[in-house]
Amino acid sequence: MYYAGLYGEERGWSVFADKMKTTYEKLDRIRAADGPPGLPKALGGTNIYDGGALVLYALTLQIGRRAFDKVMREWVRRFKDSTYTSEEFIAHTVEVTGDPSLDAFLRDWLFGAVNPPMPGHPDWKATA
Repeated sequence: MYYAGLYGEERGWSVFADKMKTTYEKLDRIRAADGPPGLPKALGGTNIYDGGALVLYALTLQIGRRAFDKVMREWVRRFKDSTYTSEEFIAHTVEVTGDPSLDAFLRDWLFGAVNPPMPGHPDWKATA
């Protein structure tokens, strides 16, 4: 969903930040019902697809597009044709960026009961 959203924005079909804001506003309710993106109660829900995209969006805002692209390119290189866990993604991100604070940042986003604050968007609020 993350890259599909970016693709749509590049083609002028939508504004990706608007989609992420809408997802942010509703995801606390979805986390409560379906679990957080990293600990879903079932597969196939909004918490996984839109929630996962929101995690990647937050990470992009936190570390910048250039560092994010490096993390993702290296991720694909290392883990192509294999499975992996959220824990491995966290460790990989910390290793590639050299930023240990991203461990707690990603844990909050992946496993937290509520959305953490969105970097760069202090005005974004979850709706009840």
